Amino acid sequence: VFRRPLPTTLVRFASRTGKRMFSEALRDGTAEPYFPLSEQYVTQQEISFCALGSLTMVMNALGVDPRRRWRDESGPGWR
Repeated sequence: VFRRPLPTTLVRFASRTGKRMFSEALRDGTAEPYFPLSEQYVTQQEISFCALGSLTMVMNALGVDPRRRWRDESGPGWR
């Protein structure tokens, strides 16, 4: 299987260290944001669409209604 080499400053998620870190995060209650994001995981279909894939994941994980208007003439912000 072809994989890009992981930079030495990062920890592979499925490694022993990665699993230990994830277990600690679960125990400490700091892994909660992981679950809504992982439920909405999407892969990019085209290399130039990585931002759209990331945006889709985050907005879905936050439960944002795509039909709800959240910006008007007065500027950005949630209404």
